[in-house]
Amino acid sequence: WAIPSVNSTSDSIDINFETENLFASYTATISVNDGKTTTELFIQATVPAMDIYRLLDDPIRSRTYGIQQGGTYNGSIVAFDPIQESFSSCLTVGREPTDFVISPDGSELLVINSVDETISVIDLESFSYKETIQLPTYVNWGGAGETAANIELGPNGVIYYTDGAWAPKLHVLSRNTGTILQSTTF
Repeated sequence: WAIPSVNSTSDSIDINFETENLFASYTATISVNDGKTTTELFIQATVPAMDIYRLLDDPIRSRTYGIQQGGTYNGSIVAFDPIQESFSSCLTVGREPTDFVISPDGSELLVINSVDETISVIDLESFSYKETIQLPTYVNWGGAGETAANIELGPNGVIYYTDGAWAPKLHVLSRNTGTILQSTTF
């Protein structure tokens, strides 16, 4: 994760850090020898603890997805391979993701982001960002960490979602047209 290289132009050592796959605390020792003396550089990186909010198993692939919340910052979706017992990927989504659902054909993961009032769509084959759907109707009664939205899929491109209102509403959204078909208070 710490990769040193000699920069002969500036007569210095450059260190590049590859931290995207780090999930805890790591240390590295780099030895520098100028022909006469050896100097050791000690490097430590600490990655904040993960705040996995919810888990969802992929019915097609050997993956389990987790929502990593970021509060008012962007959250992420973490992919874990339960057979290899390792994290395989991490993808940034909107602010404060609170729920997600896999499409019936297993091709997409839809993540509802309560602070952004959006749905992030992830292509599961390539595990890459596909699109963002802006929610046309959404009420948030509190700040970050105080509300939670939920999402579920229906037939013919219908998305059901609840907003973050004190008395949440169930909204029925047509993904094809981007319009609300119906809203109901619980």
